Amino acid sequence: MFRPQDPSCGGYRHGVWTAPSPCPHPVGAAGLYFNRADHRPYRWSVWWAFACPEHAHELIAARPLLDRDRAELARRRDLRGHWTPGRDVEPLAIGRPATELVERAQRWATAHPEQTYTAPPGRRPDPARPDSRGHPFDAYASTPGAQSGNSGGASGGSSPEPPA
Repeated sequence: MFRPQDPSCGGYRHGVWTAPSPCPHPVGAAGLYFNRADHRPYRWSVWWAFACPEHAHELIAARPLLDRDRAELARRRDLRGHWTPGRDVEPLAIGRPATELVERAQRWATAHPEQTYTAPPGRRPDPARPDSRGHPFDAYASTPGAQSGNSGGASGGSSPEPPA
């Protein structure tokens, strides 16, 4: 789930017991979002979208924010506050032109890796719960034997299989 037309991070935070909620983090990257939710290729669309460092992987050819990106974010914030006909946020391309634009952006990102966005070191994917406590079963990953492949029942190093 991603909202490419918003003036904030388009990503959602998914909770274990709660409905998805909009990401509250500040925007750090701009790029293209390829919407293929509709299974008909002539309806696929490409949007100019923004994301925080945690959701930058959702964007194609993501790059750090430029002045024109900040101006677009300000325009979108203004649209949200004062809707005027004809000033909507629309996709950059639809159908075959959308797929061609995505291919061009991917070629650009491959040719200019120094200009693309890289997440800060130590970033993790979204936690399972919005309060950053993770999933309740994550505590079991740190129990002895969880990394070695022993799965419960065996204690003190004994094997549940009979000796040969």
